[in-house]
Parts: sequence; structure tokens; C-alpha cells
Amino acid sequence: MNSPLPKIYRKKSVIHRYGVYANEIIRKGQPIVQYRGRKLTKSQADKSSSDYIFILNKRYDVLGQNIARYINHSCDPNCEAVIVGNTEVWIEAIRKIKPHEELTYNYGYVLDDDEPVVCNCKKSKCVGVILDSEYW
Repeated sequence: MNSPLPKIYRKKSVIHRYGVYANEIIRKGQPIVQYRGRKLTKSQADKSSSDYIFILNKRYDVLGQNIARYINHSCDPNCEAVIVGNTEVWIEAIRKIKPHEELTYNYGYVLDDDEPVVCNCKKSKCVGVILDSEYW
């Protein structure tokens, strides 16, 4: 990283239980936090009951174990998840974020046989379920 990571904090969220918030201005394109945790094989991840699993690549997922796991989904996000070198997940700002604004990204869920997950982002662009924008 060329510059220090911005300061962020966790607190209750109107979207879902807890969220992550900016403690200072975060500029567009700035890396904010790495989604860190234990690497799980797809088989291990399928058996897990955790809500904090991030798909990393064809072989592994990451069981979130740091503050990044509390970043909520939004249909109108201010961040995106970026996979670096097929081994790391970073959350990066896609626009300027103001102090005390909640950090969000689109979780990118796909259409499948599972019951859709209700979205509570309350944005005007909300589609009502957590779903990758390509399916809207």
C-alpha cells in the first residue's frame, strides 16, 4: 500500500445488525480494508453455517474474521470487493466516502435454486433482494 489505510469502525447498522463506517474521508479508488480470515476449501465452506464467507476463487473461500466481515450489501454501494492475485480480497472505495458514512458493496449473489435473501439497504435503487446487478 502506498498510503496508510483509512480509519474505520464498527457500530450498529440500519441495514443489518452491524456495519462498518468511515472515520474520515475516503477517496475514490482507495483501498480500505482486506477481507481477512481462514481459507476454506469449497467443501468446508459448504458445511459452514457462517454468514461471513467470501468466494475467493474456484478452489477456496475466505471465512471472514476481521472488521471487513461486517460490511453490508447495498444495491447502491460506495465500495467494491477486489480480488488481488487470486489470493486476497480488498474492499476499495468506488466513490468519495464521507466521515461516519456506512461502507457497503454489492455482494454479487447469483440467481440459483436457493431462496433469495431480502435486501434492507433502503436505497432508492434497491431491488428488494441481494443480487448481482447483472441480474436486475
